[in-house]
Amino acid sequence: MAFQVLRADELDWRVTNPLGVANTNLTGAFGFSGFTARVWRLDPGQAMPRHRHRFQTELYVLLEGRGRLRVEGTLLELAPLSAVLVDPDSLRQVFNDTDAATTWLIVGAPPEHFAISDELYAAEHRHLYPDGITDLPPELRARGRGTRRPPGDSRRSRSVAYNERLAGRMRALLAADRDVTETRMFGGVAYLVRGNMAMSASGQGGALIRVDPDESDALVVATRAEVAVMRGRPMRGWLRVTADDLEVPGALERWVAIGVAYARALPAKS
Repeated sequence: MAFQVLRADELDWRVTNPLGVANTNLTGAFGFSGFTARVWRLDPGQAMPRHRHRFQTELYVLLEGRGRLRVEGTLLELAPLSAVLVDPDSLRQVFNDTDAATTWLIVGAPPEHFAISDELYAAEHRHLYPDGITDLPPELRARGRGTRRPPGDSRRSRSVAYNERLAGRMRALLAADRDVTETRMFGGVAYLVRGNMAMSASGQGGALIRVDPDESDALVVATRAEVAVMRGRPMRGWLRVTADDLEVPGALERWVAIGVAYARALPAKS
């Protein structure tokens, strides 16, 4: 096929950002991996994490609203259709301190993917996100973060919150285990065993379960779980299980046991 078309009512809006910003993955929808392209919608009071990249250059195009983008120490105030090219190592942060929503197209190349791993959180994460993943710019700290709303009104537009009932069921199953701690992470609730993430009630819905990477493919074949995909890349050792599948009697107990067993086998983290 010479071309593909993705229409506005087919956009799949999700909240994959730790600060609750809704976005839609354009290149992912096409199954294309040569570069990354997402549309991000920031409501008043919202921001994206201040970050840099290792290799990826990013093009920021403001589609609507009054744009605010800080690159290193320079604050850029932009009109619609303005564009900014940011080199990989420069710290940048998009935020919205106006009274109306802003929409950005952000294109990155070459694609930059990092596995979810202890090494990422320990080293790479500190370099890419020196202020952490939830720090707001000074313009928003005093007023607090705005309320997230789903962008648009199309049939498939949606913002997914983590399942509080599922988180509660996980919490009850893990309550007697003194090695387990609970923390908020990436829009959901994560459960860690001796500092290693075992599972979460995911901000994308359902559960994210950590498993032995060598057993990941077999579990996908034997169950209804799917390999988790992060930034368009399948992540062996991390499986997604829908909330409906976890309603089957005994299913959650089984997945909790699998996640805990693998996390407990890893070296403890302080």
